[in-house]
Amino acid sequence: MSDTTTQDLAEDNVALELPIELKARRGKGVGVAVVMGIVAAAMVWAAMVDAGVWAWAVAVLCALLALVGVSMAIRPSTLRIAEDGFTVDSFMLRLRGGVPVTVPWSHVDGFGAIRIGQGSFVRYEFTEASGRVRVPGGVMLPDTFGLPAPALAGMLQACRDGIGAAADAPAAT
Repeated sequence: MSDTTTQDLAEDNVALELPIELKARRGKGVGVAVVMGIVAAAMVWAAMVDAGVWAWAVAVLCALLALVGVSMAIRPSTLRIAEDGFTVDSFMLRLRGGVPVTVPWSHVDGFGAIRIGQGSFVRYEFTEASGRVRVPGGVMLPDTFGLPAPALAGMLQACRDGIGAAADAPAAT
């Protein structure tokens, strides 16, 4: 197969040029960095005025979280959609020493949008045959990559149904 292909997905005849790489908005990381930086500065001030150990501890924690926010802004999460499956790469994954893993379309039961509090996320379930642990409620993507969660879930489901079904179909002889 070629590296870049156009696929007609499902009955909606949506054409996608693959591979697609979506990036998370940098604003989240900047927001985390700014808020945590302000809180860290406030705690340093409180520690200097009161000389409390707890204020220094909170200041250090907030400063570390501000650095995480800066790192998230520098290296936002990415979602790569290709013929063989999808790959999620994020700062937090790399921070824990992990490497991006491609999830084949055949290992996913389906995609859906889920609402938690004020946020919407995309979730997916692994198939029994994938050999991966099936988490109750599914696995969530770390971001919606600039798209509404239902739209991203629909696009991933269409790829799974269109590309995954074509890949799983027996070859004609």
